Amino acid sequence: MLALLGNFTFETQDNGFQDIKEKLSFKYAEHEKALGFRSDEKVGKYSEEFELSGTLILQKIDSLENLKQLGKDGKPVLLVFGSGHAYWVTIRDMEVDSSRFLNTGEALKRKFKVTLKRYYYEQSVFSKIFSAF
Repeated sequence: MLALLGNFTFETQDNGFQDIKEKLSFKYAEHEKALGFRSDEKVGKYSEEFELSGTLILQKIDSLENLKQLGKDGKPVLLVFGSGHAYWVTIRDMEVDSSRFLNTGEALKRKFKVTLKRYYYEQSVFSKIFSAF
């Protein structure tokens, strides 16, 4: 298993991803000062995004349907990598590019890209979830 996103499993052979991008965004406010100088002030927390992308070849046409449904539900889901790292995320964007079609209309090749944004539970909510265990 490469990763688990909610109930969708990325496997190494069937529907794995080839690339992972991680993006950290830091929020700053710029303040103008005398003589054209400026200063930066850190405001707010940072945000984290992940982008998973890959190519499916000779897979069933509905192989990405569970992943699409997770995005449509709009709820935070757990992203767990095979290394053991885990994050709560929301699915922000998903692209599927199909090509090389059979005469039945099924695509032989499907590229996908999923953009995830890290979701932070409030401490009280988070502690309630794990206090049950």
